[in-house]
Amino acid sequence: MSNSKRYEFKPDYAVLPGDSLREAVEYLGMSQVEFAQRMGITEQSLFRILNGEQKIDGETASNLELVTGTASEFWINLEVQYQKQLQIKKQH
Repeated sequence: MSNSKRYEFKPDYAVLPGDSLREAVEYLGMSQVEFAQRMGITEQSLFRILNGEQKIDGETASNLELVTGTASEFWINLEVQYQKQLQIKKQH
């Protein structure tokens, strides 16, 4: 019989979705200008997303999926988790 314990991952920090997006842009070898153009957004919008000043909504997540090949659910989940962590930080 196994006496294994289960641990829940509850980070006490917020991971900015823009950090993952920045890595994806670099991995794809695109400039931010090219990436924004392929997404159909302005460079300013991309800059705001990268810096956490603009949320990743459903439409943005769908466009990210088309450009990066990473599921829109991934991008939405990143944003949701980031917002949750920000709320937790505000409460403490």
